[in-house]
Amino acid sequence: MTDFDSICEILGKFYSDYKEDEGSSSFKDFIEFNDLGVPLSYFVSEKFCKVSDDGKKYITETWGLFLKFLDLKDTGFETLDEMLNKTSGKFKNEDVMSQEKTDSFILAGHFVVDSGTAMVGDPARLDEWDTNKNDEWNLEGKIGQYSFHGASATTFENSYGEIGKASAVVFSTGYGDGLYPVYVKLTDDGRVSIVLIDFVGDIDL
Repeated sequence: MTDFDSICEILGKFYSDYKEDEGSSSFKDFIEFNDLGVPLSYFVSEKFCKVSDDGKKYITETWGLFLKFLDLKDTGFETLDEMLNKTSGKFKNEDVMSQEKTDSFILAGHFVVDSGTAMVGDPARLDEWDTNKNDEWNLEGKIGQYSFHGASATTFENSYGEIGKASAVVFSTGYGDGLYPVYVKLTDDGRVSIVLIDFVGDIDL
């Protein structure tokens, strides 16, 4: 396992190397999605501040997401370069990940999950989506409803399903929260023909 000081050093260098790097868009996206844990690691590694218990928690959670992002297991790392060199060529310092092709699939980008659930649907229908923001948590009788509670009830019941009369399809996200890659396959004339999401990191494209 990587010790906490090394985690801060690695995430700190990642932040300093890629926060303004237009040539590695997915790296920059990861920093923007983790806009607390990554820069905090940098400040701690540079000894600009002392880290609290809550700060350690944020950094540790960000480290877990970073390992998922690079598709690595924590075997005890000392440098960022060591990690990038172990990613089987998927993440190189000069890569533009959004254009990387692997066996005819293209990495389209990543998205963050905080609820253990994701869905596919038309964004034009989101005005009908019920966030249940001010509602008491209650999933009884809500399977199939086009709402947060409906999505939760549907995935609790069967891990996946249709909601809102074909408004969207929802599914649980592998082992829960995280930053997940989305791949697309294109036809010869550039149309998206297949969308693939890898939630557990066991698909070798």
